[in-house]
Amino acid sequence: MLAADQAQVLRPDLLSQLSNELLSIIVSFCRQEDLPSLARTCRRLHSHAFPALYRTITINGETRASVFTILSYKYDLRRMLKTTRSLHFSSRWYRASRNTRRGWGMNTIEEMTRLQHLFIEWDYMEEDEGAEHHIYLPSTLAETLRTCTINFKCFTNWPLDEAACLFEHPMLRKLEIHWAEAKGTEGSFLRRTGPGHHSTALEELSLIDCQFHASDLFRLLSFPRALQYLDIWSDLNDDEVWLEIQESCEPYFAAIRDTCGETLKGLRLDLWSQGWWVVPAPGLHELLHLQYLEIKPDHIEAPKEWEGHFPLPQIDCPIDKLLPPNTEVLKIGPYASAYPVLLDILERKAELVPSLRKIILSVYYRDESLAAQLTTAVEKETDTRNYSTRTLQDQTRMILEEKATFKPSTNKATFEFFDAICKHNNIELVVLYEDPTRKEIFKEGAGPALWEIADQVI
Repeated sequence: MLAADQAQVLRPDLLSQLSNELLSIIVSFCRQEDLPSLARTCRRLHSHAFPALYRTITINGETRASVFTILSYKYDLRRMLKTTRSLHFSSRWYRASRNTRRGWGMNTIEEMTRLQHLFIEWDYMEEDEGAEHHIYLPSTLAETLRTCTINFKCFTNWPLDEAACLFEHPMLRKLEIHWAEAKGTEGSFLRRTGPGHHSTALEELSLIDCQFHASDLFRLLSFPRALQYLDIWSDLNDDEVWLEIQESCEPYFAAIRDTCGETLKGLRLDLWSQGWWVVPAPGLHELLHLQYLEIKPDHIEAPKEWEGHFPLPQIDCPIDKLLPPNTEVLKIGPYASAYPVLLDILERKAELVPSLRKIILSVYYRDESLAAQLTTAVEKETDTRNYSTRTLQDQTRMILEEKATFKPSTNKATFEFFDAICKHNNIELVVLYEDPTRKEIFKEGAGPALWEIADQVI
């Protein structure tokens, strides 16, 4: 931290010689009470560009209340809000906040009229997992907003319709939502928000650990004019799924086909329904423009039994109706269960996916570096200084118990035989050695570019 007398040394004649990047470094060492003085000085530096220290605001953990208070009541800093481009806000959920609709500084975010990137993340909460939660967004969002992420780091069930303003935003390009649920009866989200009319600029949508009906999905996908990438890494909201009943996904794929089927280029799919695997009904083959597909093998070929005990019913889902015909890149895994499916695909490549040029094969792997990352992450999450209630400590017990299993597993199979088959069919084989636990701890739903990490790919 800079002392008060040190901050006074930062005279305008010295600051005017520094770049915006260096000014950002200086402000990172300043105390909060010194920022107004520094802001008054920086206004005279550039007539055509604002210093970089104005562009990004990061608020983490327990500092959120004090920072929002300062931003709201300090005149010099309030002027800074109008130049802010990016806000990264992360905080723990508080029970007292449930009844405060205008809480958490949302009125401060409304003053960020040039905001382009918004990230809001709620950490582990003081309430039970079954408690109902709500997301509180600003009543007015900047027209310049381009990307937005709303995330919870643990189980919640906040109403999906509370994010309607994000789906209706005319200029938003990328939206990622975690742990939302379509409340009420089927189609409730549809009735609450009205028609979309393909009026927004949304290009990428991620629904992670969300629950919704097919009619809700149709409603969400009716907003964008030209959606290009869709991630559904989620539960399905259906209460009538049992071992002897096979849930049909045809209505969900019909919703995708009828709304963005002409523009969709990439789809990541991992569907569960009340804890059971769901194998898609015919419908994926109708997505004629899809080029990138990431899918679990169970969605293409149904397992014969559940956990080795209960036989599952025979499912009539021929593979020729479960693959988009113009797929160029197919990511699938894990390898053990994907191998029979892949052989079937390669044998019928000319018939099923003639444009296929790359297969990304997911294989479990954890080296010393990844194990160390997991250990560090768990120690941070379970630091008793970050948790003030017994409930919060209970919620991390499972992670603590799993810590002992963070052991390296560095056996990298080379897949010579399968690679030879791929080359014979003019297909590039990319083997991704990834750690599902790492993905879950660091960011649920991480994926589209994860295989590009150089040291995890051969």
